[in-house]
Amino acid sequence: MKSKSLSRVIFKTLSYADIFDYPLEVEEVWQYLIEEKATQRQVSNCLKTLIAKKKVSKSSNFLFLPGREKIIVERERKKKLSKQKIKRAKFAAWVLALIPSVKLVGLTGALAMANSEKNDDIDFLIVTSSNLLWTTRFFATFILTILGLKRGRTAKRITDKICLNMFVDETALNFSDQNLFVAHEITQLKPLFEKGNTYKSFLSKNSWVFNFLPNWSSFGFKDNFKDQQPIINQDLLLKLIEKILRKLQLFYMYPHITTEKISDKILKFHPQDISFEVLSKYEKRVKSLETS
Repeated sequence: MKSKSLSRVIFKTLSYADIFDYPLEVEEVWQYLIEEKATQRQVSNCLKTLIAKKKVSKSSNFLFLPGREKIIVERERKKKLSKQKIKRAKFAAWVLALIPSVKLVGLTGALAMANSEKNDDIDFLIVTSSNLLWTTRFFATFILTILGLKRGRTAKRITDKICLNMFVDETALNFSDQNLFVAHEITQLKPLFEKGNTYKSFLSKNSWVFNFLPNWSSFGFKDNFKDQQPIINQDLLLKLIEKILRKLQLFYMYPHITTEKISDKILKFHPQDISFEVLSKYEKRVKSLETS
């Protein structure tokens, strides 16, 4: 890759991370390089040139845009705040793992990158056994509520509460929303519990992420997948339970539904979907690079 082209994608990568006040280490710049593939040496050499020309700043092994030194302190501060939250997340995942139909508990959002604020909640993505989406949600919600761990729909205090904001049936792992924001969310997800190689299957079904973050595949996730065929549960009693719990939960949900995505294969509950805002900011920064 030409140095000019590589310089541009490095700026794009740092600009995206800067939206979250998140400086990157050299390896992270390479790992999350946007839309272009390059070797670690190429990225490292280009960064050295950019630093020498003062187009990119470096301090304490972190790289960032000029004038943004303060985000180093922010990353370190949030990393410390995230430690206790991650312990709580692991405990909640251990509890959810007791539910037989839970195939994967993934930590998502800011906490997955140890970039969480003190008052933030904890976001989970849960993959369920086939045809047991609603049953799994019912028991997950019930158990975490009893333990006082779940974030309530109208709760004002959400600090360290578990937000069950996505449930996915194991037969519907491929995400339809395919953009840079979702690609980051998928690659940054931290599996806290899995069984049956569900995490690898999840990544395999979303291999489109490598169109946005091609270097991330170098971490060994792109190749050698064993694409599993989910076992379809045919038990009539379980099907009946699933049908009943689906109706009960939908009856409760309907008066409160706004932007949620609800189906028998995927449930998405995002109290605040920031994807549009983030991508808009990113596009503006990319346009400013093109005109500079």
